[in-house]
Amino acid sequence: MVRSEQKEVIKTGLPVRLLVFLVKFFPPVLVFAVAFLIAFFYWLGAFRQRSFIREFQKNVRNCGGDIKRINTFKTIFSFALSLVEKTKSWVYAEKNPVPVSFCNDDIQSLSKSLAEKKGAVLVMNHLGNMDLIRSLAVYGNANSSPITVTAIRELKATSAFDYTINSVNGNMLMHALDADNIGMETLELLLERIDSGGLVVIAGDRSSRSTPDRNVTLTFMKKNAVFPTGCYAVASLLQADIYYMTAVREKTLMVHPKYNIFVKKSSVELRCPKKLREERYVKCAEEFALFLENYAKMYPFQWYNFFTFWEGK
Repeated sequence: MVRSEQKEVIKTGLPVRLLVFLVKFFPPVLVFAVAFLIAFFYWLGAFRQRSFIREFQKNVRNCGGDIKRINTFKTIFSFALSLVEKTKSWVYAEKNPVPVSFCNDDIQSLSKSLAEKKGAVLVMNHLGNMDLIRSLAVYGNANSSPITVTAIRELKATSAFDYTINSVNGNMLMHALDADNIGMETLELLLERIDSGGLVVIAGDRSSRSTPDRNVTLTFMKKNAVFPTGCYAVASLLQADIYYMTAVREKTLMVHPKYNIFVKKSSVELRCPKKLREERYVKCAEEFALFLENYAKMYPFQWYNFFTFWEGK
């Protein structure tokens, strides 16, 4: 099954309500233990997911990544902890419950732009905790003042999770737009957000289901993988700078997690004649693929794409 054909895993809000209850009333050590048990029982029955994780980890090892032996359970346990951290970041977002550290990279350029009310497009991924960045930015924890963040994603795929979290924190869906319904009205809204110094967040590692012509095949860890280019077309229409970003736990398994956030500004100029844009969208995708590969090899157990990432599988 390819990335653009994935179906929702959580069908009801019950697991999310359980997570909310755990992070509200249980100490971190006990939550860690419960997450371990949940991950273990999920791992026992997740045969297909384990095969996809194993495939990824073998590719990382073959490319010289930071992995000595295959351990599919470690990835699933890490993912369970990330769900706890996502939930905690929304329930207690104002208190900055998950510490983060920004690195000495292009975060300085992004911060300067936001301080000058110049918006940007963040191209995210499913390595580490993408939602953590969004929640921090909403409440101003990544900057000196609150920032309007608009997330473009497939709302149908996470409807149960979104509904439950929104009942706890009403800001969750305040600025979420459906990736399958991007039209002129949507673009006008996004332009307003960018012009007021907001951020537009799009995933760059999920191929498009609705517009397959907006996909490109690139080399990723020495094999062919499909990446979307539509996110860069959106950035071009918005006349906004593009930043690639990822947030990863310092160590794969931590009772008291701390995250490192890495930011890289795209070197591709999209303010160009129309005839050059398609070529430059591909260059953006190539930049992003290299960015993602670099950190995926450094933090292989925080890779949460539980399906094959390569063509021909």
